[in-house]
Amino acid sequence: RDALTGLYNRGYFDEMAPRQLAHADRARHQMSLALIDIDRLKIANDQFGHEAGDDLVRAVAKEIAQMVRTSDAACRYGGDEFVVLLTNADAAAARIFAERLVDNVQAH
Repeated sequence: RDALTGLYNRGYFDEMAPRQLAHADRARHQMSLALIDIDRLKIANDQFGHEAGDDLVRAVAKEIAQMVRTSDAACRYGGDEFVVLLTNADAAAARIFAERLVDNVQAH
């Protein structure tokens, strides 16, 4: 787990993703991957301090965690980057997920 956000970390994603993709292929399920990047985090860090930047990263991670299903995997991929593996989700479902996430983050 990522210490800052509590989400799975990149190592978990790197190990789990190939297995999940192979399972989806065998079961003939669609799968989508949502890549999320916090725009202008460096500017926020420079202007408001790294603690505020960390608060922003945690807030986005919290929104992601609240939105994912138990069958999905939400991971912090890098400093301001997240990846969500959406099981049994086609491109339209992934688009809906991403749009809802943007709306939820903007609302806060």
